[in-house]
Amino acid sequence: MYGLYTYEELNSLVPMQEIMFDAVNGQYLKVAIGKGIITIEQISELVERYGRLFEQVAA
Repeated sequence: MYGLYTYEELNSLVPMQEIMFDAVNGQYLKVAIGKGIITIEQISELVERYGRLFEQVAA
């Protein structure tokens, strides 16, 4: 059983804005990680790469 992430739980592992969490359906990333589709490190790289775009949207 994989469960779902809350924003607070995922944000403690990979800091990100809540708007980004919502945009990428972050709650389901726990399932993807559990199935080996993506890793926390890969998510962190994506947040680093695309996080600035979400900062612009949130402003």
